Amino acid sequence: SLDPRKDEALANLGRIDYTQGRIDEAIFQYERASRSAPRKAAYLATLGSLYLEGKNDESKALQYFQRALAAEPYGPDAPQLREVVQQLKARGAK
Repeated sequence: SLDPRKDEALANLGRIDYTQGRIDEAIFQYERASRSAPRKAAYLATLGSLYLEGKNDESKALQYFQRALAAEPYGPDAPQLREVVQQLKARGAK
């Protein structure tokens, strides 16, 4: 009964996939959620974490963390996002 285009529903599907160890499927759902709500920093930061921890892709993770920071540069998670971005850049992620 949920609207499959609703960003929260898509993010919940991503969470379920993640808890079941399906990283690629989780990424797919969070990418859909972020397209539905492109300014929602939490989805972008989650994608960054999925690429960093689940796929070991620092470059892709950096892109998502930067987008999350751009979406909410003064949000509650901004200081942590800045730190992660700086760390990834220092390690050579592009």
